[in-house]
Order: sequence, then C-alpha cells, then structure tokens
Amino acid sequence: LDVIRLVAVFLVIFNHTPGFQYYITRTAWLARYSYMAIAIVDKIAVPLFFMVSGALLLGKDEPIRTLLVKRVARMVAVLAVFSTVYFALRIWGLVGNPLTLEFSEFFKSFVRGVFNGTIQGPLWFMYAYISFLLALPLLRAAAQNMQRNSWILLIVVSLLVWSFRLIGKLELGVAPHGHVTSALLNSIWGYPLMGYYLHNVVQTGSWKRIVTGWGCAVATVVISCWLIEKDIAGGAPPESATYLDFFAILLASCIFVATRWLFSYIPAGQTAIYRLRVLGSLTFGAYLLEGITREIFFERVFNFFAPHINDMVSTFIGVAVCMAVGLLFTWVLKRIPGIRYLL
Repeated sequence: LDVIRLVAVFLVIFNHTPGFQYYITRTAWLARYSYMAIAIVDKIAVPLFFMVSGALLLGKDEPIRTLLVKRVARMVAVLAVFSTVYFALRIWGLVGNPLTLEFSEFFKSFVRGVFNGTIQGPLWFMYAYISFLLALPLLRAAAQNMQRNSWILLIVVSLLVWSFRLIGKLELGVAPHGHVTSALLNSIWGYPLMGYYLHNVVQTGSWKRIVTGWGCAVATVVISCWLIEKDIAGGAPPESATYLDFFAILLASCIFVATRWLFSYIPAGQTAIYRLRVLGSLTFGAYLLEGITREIFFERVFNFFAPHINDMVSTFIGVAVCMAVGLLFTWVLKRIPGIRYLL
C-alpha cells in the first residue's frame, strides 16, 4: 500500500505538468501512443488514493466521536490551514495568478475562493476526502458485513457503469453525464469499497494471476488509446479527455491488486519495510505541498535537463524532484509538534 501511495503522489504531480498533454502535439506514432498511455495511467491517481483509504480504514471499528475528533476535525483543520497558505501565496504572487485586494476584502475573497475553488485547485481532493470520512460509519458497516454475493454485485454494477458509458458514447455519440454515473460509482463509496475488497477479501494470487492482472491493465490502456483516436477521428478536438479516465476504476483495480500480489512475492527485510512505511506516511504532506514544490522546482529542473534529453524523461525527473522535496519537507514539518498532528 505504501508503494501505491508513492505512485499516486507521483501521478498527481505529473497531472499538473505540461507533460500530461504531450500526446496532443506529438505526431510520431510511438511517442504519441506512449504519451497517451502515460496520460491514461495518470488518471488513476485519485482512485488509488481512495482505494488505499478504503483498504486501511473500512476494517477498523471506532466510536463516531473518535472519528469526528481524530479524523474529520483534523482534515478540516488541514484544509483551513493549507487553503490559507495557498491564498497568501497567491496574494504575494508566488503561486498561481497573483491577487490584488485590500485588507478589508481579504476575508470575503478568501471565503469566495474556498467555495469557487480558485484558492488552489488540487485541494478539491480534501473536500471529497472529508465527505468520505463522514460516510465511514455506513461504509464500514457495509464492508464488514458484505457476503461474497454482495461483492460480486459491486463488481457487476461497476461493469454495467463502464458499459453504460461506453455504449452511450459509441452508439449515441455522447457519454452519460457524470451525474448519471457518479451515483453508481464514485470516490465516496465505490473506490473505497473496491480497495477494501481487493486488499482484505481477495486472497494473494499466484504468478499467473499477477500476470493476468497486469495484462488486463495493459489491455485497458490499449482500448482507451483506440477509443481516443476514434473520438478524434470523429471530429473531437485533440485535447478531448473523454476517454482518458473512462476505465479509471478498472485500470486502478487491476494495478492495485496486481501490485499487492507482486509485492507479496518480493522478499523484503525489516529495514526496507520500515523505510517504505516512513515514505508512505509522508505522502499526504507531499500531496498538500505539491502546488508549492511544483511552482518552485519543476520548471527549473525541466529546463536544466530538456536541452540534453527527451522532454518526457525531463518531465519525470522534474516530477521526481518535486516529490522528493515534498517528502523531505513533510518529514521536517512532522518534527514540529503542532504541525505533526495535521500531517
């Protein structure tokens, strides 16, 4: 799970770089489809986060008071603190588009920014995560009491959602609106329940199952690439992202379970496991700080490497540096008593 957390943070940072859309401007088929595949895989970042949360939290039992004080109140505090930080950085012109306003307008503008999402886009995840935490008592009751047939029903419903979206797009020329499909499968309950199921219910697989899982992931990416090209050939603009996350939950599930099975076969010493857990514990802070680390470091690192090596490789190096700085800074911040509680 710690490896999946680290991968998810890397994907979140990459999603906010120009490299995410390289497939739009590349004409050589190998570069175009390689970059398109990377963009498709990048869309599983949020599903992976919620699947890991479901795997870790749905099996626990804790009083509602503890949930509200220990988890919900902490996340609300984190959201308030980092929203304020990003808002201040925008006023100073250090992150995003600069803001110019009188002190008397500060509070109104801040509240307005919270509601319209202009303070810092990536923090939208926090609103969804707080909603997930508030739903935990119901999700725990469901997950811990679901029988085998119930899990099969969950998977069948998920497949029906994918089929519904795909048929609507191919036959009617329009994909069902998110309001139609999100009621059936979303971050609040669909991804967490799937994560709990794949981590706690599904038994560790054989090498054959590992290969099958990764094979399904590759097949999903290939089908998505074909659908994107078909969409563009039908008149959709090249930047159309209709199919980038079309099968995100299927792709995320394949990678999630295949990674879990794979690492169950890889021998690791106690020291390696400890270091992975430490890094995994720093990913939340790295996510919160990515808007800052990316603004400061990414372009500088990219411009240093781009003249000498491939743009995508330069992008990966820039993302890795931003992620490493975020992890390191989080490790430092967690040494401060008050901030340690938040991170």
